[in-house]
Amino acid sequence: MRPSLSLLNRLIPAQFYRGGTSRGLLLHAKTLAAYPHPVRERIILTALGSPDPDGRQIDGLGGGVSSLSKVAVVSRPGEGVAQDWKDGVSWADDLQRSKGEDGWDVVFRFGQVGVKEPSIDWNITCGNLSSAVALHALTHLLPPIPSSHAGPTYPVRILAANNGSIVTAHVPVQRTADGRVVPAERGNTVIGGVPGSAPGIRLETALKTDGGVLLTGRARDVMEVDGHRIPFTFISTGLPNILVPTSSLPLPLSFSDLTSHPATLDSNTPLMSLLERLRHTAAQSHGPTFSTFSPGGPKIILVSPLDPAGYETTSAGQFVRSGDAEVVVRAVSVGNIHRSVPGTTLSAVAAAAAIPGTVVHEVLPPERDEKRFRVAHPAGTAEARATVEDVRSGEGEAGTGVVVRGIESVRTARLIMDGAVSVPEEVFE
Repeated sequence: MRPSLSLLNRLIPAQFYRGGTSRGLLLHAKTLAAYPHPVRERIILTALGSPDPDGRQIDGLGGGVSSLSKVAVVSRPGEGVAQDWKDGVSWADDLQRSKGEDGWDVVFRFGQVGVKEPSIDWNITCGNLSSAVALHALTHLLPPIPSSHAGPTYPVRILAANNGSIVTAHVPVQRTADGRVVPAERGNTVIGGVPGSAPGIRLETALKTDGGVLLTGRARDVMEVDGHRIPFTFISTGLPNILVPTSSLPLPLSFSDLTSHPATLDSNTPLMSLLERLRHTAAQSHGPTFSTFSPGGPKIILVSPLDPAGYETTSAGQFVRSGDAEVVVRAVSVGNIHRSVPGTTLSAVAAAAAIPGTVVHEVLPPERDEKRFRVAHPAGTAEARATVEDVRSGEGEAGTGVVVRGIESVRTARLIMDGAVSVPEEVFE
C-alpha cells in the first residue's frame, strides 16, 4: 500500500476505468483483504462520493447516475478466500476448479454503489464493466501475454462472482517494438454513447442450460397492476430483466415521449412510479429473484418497435432512423432511465428476440437481417447476437424448439486513472 502524504488520509491503490457506457473504480481483492467488510464498503462509498443527498457525488469519483457509480473488485482465483465475501457463488475462489475445462482467469465482484444512499448492491453484475475488467486483467493482474502469441486478440475468462457465469473477453492486442504482446491502444470500434473510437473487445457469455433463460419457464406472462393486465417477459442472461411492451402501459406514452431525453422521462413521476410498481409485481413471479430484490435488480425495460420517422439521440446531431435497429428499449437502472443500455439488458433483449412468443419477438419487424440484432437506446444503437440451437418442437425455451446457448456483443474500454484514492482516516475506525 502506498504511504499517505497526510496523517489524516490513507492512499488506497486503485484504477478508474470506462467500460462500455459505464465508469467504475477497480480495486484488487488483496488491497481490501486487510479490512473487515463494513470498512471495505466505507472505503468504496467514500471513494465514489456516496452518499450525496444532492445526487452529484461531488466529493468522489462517481458521476451521479447508476452507470457512473460502480465498483469492480478483481482478483486471481484464490486471492479472495480470506475476505469472507458474503454474496455470490461460494466457489468463486476455488483455485483447483478455476483450472478446469470450464475454468476462469479472473474473479469479478461487481458492486452497484448508491448515489444518494450509503448502499452497495453485490447481488448483480455489469456487462459493460466486464470489458474494463478484461483490459485491466492483462495490464495489472495476470502474467504478461506470451510473446509467442500470434492472434489479433487474447482471451480472458472472467467469472462473475454474483451468479457464476463466465464471460470470455477477446481483447485486441498489438506487438511492441521490443517484441512484447500488449493490449492494443487504438481501434475503430464506435459504440453509442461514447465519443470517439477504441479497440473493440468481443464478449462471449456461455449460458447455463439448466432451466433456460426464461425465469418463469414461459415466454410471456401477465401481471395485474392498478386493475390492468400487462404482459411481460422475465428473462436473465446474467441479471434478471423484466421486458414490458410500451403499448401495454395503462397511461399514454407516445413514441415521441418514449424517445425524449432520459431526464425528461425521469421527471415523469406517474410513469416512473408505475414502472417501479410493475417491477415489484413482476419480480414476485420468480421466488429466487424476489428474494434478492434491490434497487439494482431486477431491471425493468420498456420495449417498442422503431417508428419509421426515427428520433434524435442524446449524442449531438445523431439520429436513429428506420432500419438502424430492430427494437427500441428504455431501461430503468436504480430508479432512473439509463443513458444508453446496460450490457446485461442488451444480452437479455437479444436472447428474447430469438425466442418465439416473447414480448420482444412480437414487436420485431417482419423483414430483418436474421444475423444481426440491434437495439436503439437514448444515445444511439447497440448490437448483440444470441447463439441458438434448434431442438425438437415442444422442447427448449418454453417449448419453442429453441435453446439460447450464448450471447456475443462488442464493447470498448479505457483506463482513465491509475494511482490511488485518498480516504480519510476516520473511515477505517
